[in-house]
Formats: sequence, structure tokens, C-alpha cells
Amino acid sequence: MSKSRSKRNALRHGVYSREPMLPGEKMGDYEALRAELYEEWAPEGATERGLVDRLVALYWRRQRLERYEHLRLEERLDAIYDKNEGNRHLQYLKNLAPQFVDAEGVEAVEKILSQLSPFYANLIPERNPECNDPARWGAAIGALLSSLKPEHLLDSPAMFVAIVNPDSFDVRNRPVGTGR
Repeated sequence: MSKSRSKRNALRHGVYSREPMLPGEKMGDYEALRAELYEEWAPEGATERGLVDRLVALYWRRQRLERYEHLRLEERLDAIYDKNEGNRHLQYLKNLAPQFVDAEGVEAVEKILSQLSPFYANLIPERNPECNDPARWGAAIGALLSSLKPEHLLDSPAMFVAIVNPDSFDVRNRPVGTGR
């Protein structure tokens, strides 16, 4: 591993970064914090200035870590909301399966589709399996919709655990509707 590459390892969240500023940070904010702490502590001599500078750096890193943690929590929450929304769609589609199974012929299928929102009316024919027998088109769609596996929606307590402990619910590595 090259030195320049290993030097950037700490940039993952920046807590251990030796870089004074990371992308998105403003030198003006750092200088304002520094001025505030210098005013509060009024250091005299090199040792006290060094200690206050160290305090500024520690405060800055703590704020950086808090921003990072906040952003990661927002990302997890957004992923959970997206997963819940995807599961709502899957459940809605699965609930349509019996109507399609009972549909005899293309006209019956088209009538069901005409009663759905354009999103679902376009999605279902695009995703349906090959069916050589038009009379069985509804049954083929029904079988496909019946096979969907929506997961349970995360409610508040489960959502909290999934947000705080990403190992308990890694939404990035599991496609929607695949189960556990």
C-alpha cells in the first residue's frame, strides 16, 4: 500500500485525521473556535498556547465526530424508510395476486390494470413472466405476485435498534424483498 493511500485511511470519518481541514469543513469555523478558546483561556507563554491549541484540535475533532455520527444516522434512517417503502409496494402487489389468478383472458387482466395507478399498471406487465397462452396471462401474473416476499415493516423500536446498531440490520447488503 502506498504511503499516500495509507495517509488517507483516517479520512474515512476524520476523527484520527492529521489533516486540519477535511472536505466540507471551513477554516473560518475552525478559526472562530480557536479565537473563542483563546479568549476564554487567555494563554500566556508557549506552553499555555500549545495546550490551548491542543484543546482547539480536540474540540474540532469531537465536533467532526458528532457531525459524522449524525450523518451516518441520517443515512441509516433514510435507508430504513426506503426499505419500508419498498416493502409496502411489495405487499400491495402481493395482495393483488388473487385478482390476477382469477382473471380469465387478456381483457380481464387489462381491466384490472386499468384500475391501478399508472405506476403499477406499467410495472406489472413489464415484470410478468413469459406466457404463451393469453388465457393464462392473469394466472402467470398472479403466480409471480404471490411469490413476492415482503419483509415486516420496521416500527419505532425496531427502527431505533436498526439505526443505532447497523450490524443488526444492514440495509445496504440485502435487496428489498429477499427475506433474511
